[in-house]
Amino acid sequence: MKNEPMYDFGYLKEITDHDQELMQQVVDEFLLLCEESTAAFSHASSAQDPALLYNFAHKIKPNLVMLGVPKSLVQEVVYLEASGKAATWTEELQARIEQVISLLQVLRRELASATL
Repeated sequence: MKNEPMYDFGYLKEITDHDQELMQQVVDEFLLLCEESTAAFSHASSAQDPALLYNFAHKIKPNLVMLGVPKSLVQEVVYLEASGKAATWTEELQARIEQVISLLQVLRRELASATL
C-alpha cells in the first residue's frame, strides 16, 4: 500500500482556478524555495543564527499552506519561526530544525515528480 503524498493540490487548484500552467509555476517556484530553505535552515542550525532561521521559516510557511502539506509540518515551521524571532536556541530547536529539513527534502522529492 502506497503512502499518501505530503501535499494536497486542492487549495492550489482553487486559488489558480485550475490553471495548469500557473499551478506548475507555483510548484516550480516552491521547489526552488524549498532547496534554498533547507540550505538556510542547515546553515542557521550550524551557525545558530536566529535571524536566518526566522526569515526562511517566515518565507516558506505560506507556501506550505498553499500546497496543502500536513498541519504538523506547518506547525513545526511556525515553531522555527517563533524560536528565530525570540532568538532562543536550544538542543530541542536543533533537533526540530533537522526534522523540518528532512521533511522538506521528502516533500521536494514528491513534488518534483507530482502530476498536477
